Amino acid sequence: MTKHCKISGVDVLTPTGLVKNATIVVKDGRIVSIGADSPDVPAVDGKGCIALPGFIDIHCHGAG
Repeated sequence: MTKHCKISGVDVLTPTGLVKNATIVVKDGRIVSIGADSPDVPAVDGKGCIALPGFIDIHCHGAG
């Protein structure tokens, strides 16, 4: 498992609105930044995708 990576070119829906063509940087399984690039980490192409950070699909994860 990659402990540090980034998702580039993704549209991110946040509580304050949509951030187009953003970069999400993940370190140790947690989002550490949205928008700022981190050039020295492995990248995943997120072009054409929408990310919903923090969203949990309750019908899959919330029923005991």
